[in-house]
Amino acid sequence: MGDAMAHRGPDASGTHLSPDGQVGLSHRRLSILDLSPAGAQPMFSADKSLVLSFNGEVYNFRDIRAELEAKGHAFRGGSDTEVMLAAFR
Repeated sequence: MGDAMAHRGPDASGTHLSPDGQVGLSHRRLSILDLSPAGAQPMFSADKSLVLSFNGEVYNFRDIRAELEAKGHAFRGGSDTEVMLAAFR
């Protein structure tokens, strides 16, 4: 599945298949914001109840992150994808 998107990101790739086999996600990574393994995708929420594969950029993610940190949320990395997962809650 991910091979068809190989041109979209040379830095890493990842896949996730739901336990029931009904949903599959694939991601090709072009590392821009969080270059560490903490920015790898598909990305899971801290409690593993959500998974997200995201291609884009949230320009105000630092503002959203600061709001969430003020409410007590702790982040593992520095990506906008992780902020999106936390904000969904």
